[in-house]
Amino acid sequence: MNNEEIEIKYSDSIPPIYEALNKYFGVQWKDGICITYGDTMYCSRPVTRPDLVEHEKVHVRQQALTSPEEWYAKYIHNAEFRLDQELEAYRAQVGWLKDPKNVKYTTREMRRHLIEVLAEQLSSSVYGKIIIYKNALALLK
Repeated sequence: MNNEEIEIKYSDSIPPIYEALNKYFGVQWKDGICITYGDTMYCSRPVTRPDLVEHEKVHVRQQALTSPEEWYAKYIHNAEFRLDQELEAYRAQVGWLKDPKNVKYTTREMRRHLIEVLAEQLSSSVYGKIIIYKNALALLK
């Protein structure tokens, strides 16, 4: 299954896994976080960025290999697994930004800035500081 085949649902309600993610990583719903659980993308704010949807579609596909419950159990307790899963999702997001059919939405400078922001996110406490910024940036470029 590739991202184009994935149908994703949207909800502005708090996802079933939120309390665990808040406990382990300190994520805050009010900060505008998006969390995918199963085939649903839960976001506290309207989703306006197609690149973010591409990221979350990767998580839909990843979770479908087992179940959301099994995937999150491993995701929360295994930093190597979490990095692997997030790198795949962030690379899909960067790929969308760099795709020639999508470059009309951003300038080269905007894409560079967005990739830097994505590297900051990947290296943040939201993911348990699983990678340093410099390495995250190098892996996303």
